[in-house]
Amino acid sequence: MKTEEKESMEMGDASPVERAEEFIRQHYAEEFKVDKVADALFINKSYLMRIFKEYTGITLLQYLNTIRCKKAEELLQNTNLTIESIAFKVGYATASHFTRVFKQINGQTPLRYRRMMKRKERQSYNNDSY
Repeated sequence: MKTEEKESMEMGDASPVERAEEFIRQHYAEEFKVDKVADALFINKSYLMRIFKEYTGITLLQYLNTIRCKKAEELLQNTNLTIESIAFKVGYATASHFTRVFKQINGQTPLRYRRMMKRKERQSYNNDSY
């Protein structure tokens, strides 16, 4: 049994949308193809795209980008990895594309986000020192 088939069966009786979300959460760092998600769930690609948008209000790609950016936020806060390394780690082919998507979702670049979080961390540490 292929890994994707096994994962699909493990998702049990969840709705196709929930199963798609779970599949994306498990495979966010890989190259994204709607066909791959649909095949893993044993449903039609067009049907998946339609019901996902209907139930969530966003597209599969928007959901994927949100998941990738959440993972990137964790890496930006908790590691000293370069922006380029983080971009690759969360599934983007280039740092510039990652930066563009991250800014679209978070309203700031990854570097600015990292600096802001470090500043907040220092302020919190200084406030706790008293």
